[in-house]
Amino acid sequence: MQSRQQILDYISRNRVVTVIEISHALHMTENNAKHHLKILQEQGIIEATGKLPVKGRGRPAKLYALSNLSHTHNLDRLSRVLFAKVKQLSTPEEQLEILNDLAKMLIQQLEETQNPLLKKKSHLTQRLYQAMIYLNQLKFQARWEAHSDGAHIIFDHCPYLAILSEHPELCQIDQLMLHNLLDINIEQTAKLAPDIRGVTHCIFRLK
Repeated sequence: MQSRQQILDYISRNRVVTVIEISHALHMTENNAKHHLKILQEQGIIEATGKLPVKGRGRPAKLYALSNLSHTHNLDRLSRVLFAKVKQLSTPEEQLEILNDLAKMLIQQLEETQNPLLKKKSHLTQRLYQAMIYLNQLKFQARWEAHSDGAHIIFDHCPYLAILSEHPELCQIDQLMLHNLLDINIEQTAKLAPDIRGVTHCIFRLK
């Protein structure tokens, strides 16, 4: 049971993994990893999501991820009705103000349990590192990269995915939250863009 929990924790952190990656990361044989994956699949906790292409000879590696069953809850339905009510009772201008307030409140809640944000006058790199800590408390699996056109902030996980298609304004909350955290203009350059594994990412650029 402990080995299977370790595998679940590893998949949760990395989203999509192969048997070889599990074997190397958790120091177990590939056969042992396959044994536990088979049990987790039979229980409906994980699922095979595709295959990773390989260069040259060899079989493509099967990819595994957590199944929808493992994420079962009722928060998506609650969020749907709350946002629907906001749209029903407010104008577009008021909605933008509400979204900005929500972004600030999310940050304020974190400040109550974490160290206060770095001062706005601190170096941008310091603010970026601190912002990643805050964002990862909110389950974004966030990271940043330096690019010629400015720093890119990458979200490897969207905590709102279950309702995002119905409420794209949630991306505005992310953008406003980044603006409030970093005190700099932000633009979203990619939304749920897939990589070679089929894992999706959202990307924001500092302007």
